[in-house]
Amino acid sequence: MADIDTERARLKAALETLDKERRVLEDKLLEDAEANGIQRMTVNGRTVYVRSELWAAAAVDRDDAVAALKAAGLGSLVNETYNAQTLSAWVRNELPQTPDGMPILPDDLVEHIKVASKTSIRSNTSS
Repeated sequence: MADIDTERARLKAALETLDKERRVLEDKLLEDAEANGIQRMTVNGRTVYVRSELWAAAAVDRDDAVAALKAAGLGSLVNETYNAQTLSAWVRNELPQTPDGMPILPDDLVEHIKVASKTSIRSNTSS
């Protein structure tokens, strides 16, 4: 058991180091990908690609957002609170978008719900 715990600690430290290195590299790769219009590439048998996700959440206060969602006729998204993934899916799939791809919130939600786009670099095994 002691050997296993020692190995787990070593691997955890190694993973933390790799995660830090990856965050630094990801920032640079995102800049390079945007500057060069690259969406994906294959490196060492892995497809490395840019992925953007849109998430919606309370702009200020969660209770305020719940009240605003109910008032906007979106009570099905909330119980005592709201489901952030369901709300984000509604924002992605149901709202019109600006030319740059950002959703246009209804006026009664603008001050209560914030929408942010998160872009990251991902990879998977190439076929």
